[in-house]
Amino acid sequence: SFEQFGLAPHFRRGAEAGTLEVVDIDGPAMAAGMRASICDMPWMPIPDLGTDLPRHAPQVYRPLASAPGERKMYAVAAIEPDVCLIHAQQADAYGNVQHLGPPFFDIMLAQASKRVIVSVDRIVSTDTIRRHNHLTKLPAAMVDAVVEAPWGAHPTASPTIHRADEKHLAEYVKAAADTGRWAAYLARYLPGGDAYLDAIGGARLAALTVSESTLT
Repeated sequence: SFEQFGLAPHFRRGAEAGTLEVVDIDGPAMAAGMRASICDMPWMPIPDLGTDLPRHAPQVYRPLASAPGERKMYAVAAIEPDVCLIHAQQADAYGNVQHLGPPFFDIMLAQASKRVIVSVDRIVSTDTIRRHNHLTKLPAAMVDAVVEAPWGAHPTASPTIHRADEKHLAEYVKAAADTGRWAAYLARYLPGGDAYLDAIGGARLAALTVSESTLT
């Protein structure tokens, strides 16, 4: 979803048309599946939260045997993505990645995945990474590739670098809901090369910029 802007139009169309396989699971199940992969386990237990998700996704929630009076538990199968794509604020050329804001599920996703590709707003020196090593959430050994991509999180936010571009998010959702508008959106913002940021415009980007961290 796009939260206050509604459902993601392309995803919704794919789900309704059946061209996407949609598996409904909750946050605890997602976390448990990734933990199982991280620990090289076939499954990880979670308690029954009283939802009907196990009925809709029985391939994910497998009931575990329990004695009378014990809380009902489910086994959630390991989740091991082939490739994990995440964005962070900075890294060195070796792939030591630092989040300057909350990483949310990023670290678990990276640990559970077979391959990890990280885009960052800036590549910094290894000395900078070492001086602020408490910010390193992913060491180089866990990262297959790091790509310097300023504004790579746009139109969402990159903490300490820039705020979310809510105007552009609304524009995207509106365009994605209509075939004609979508073609015009692609022609304007994604014709190829570096045209995307040029189309957004320097004034808009400057207005979204926050006080950048001075970690050096």
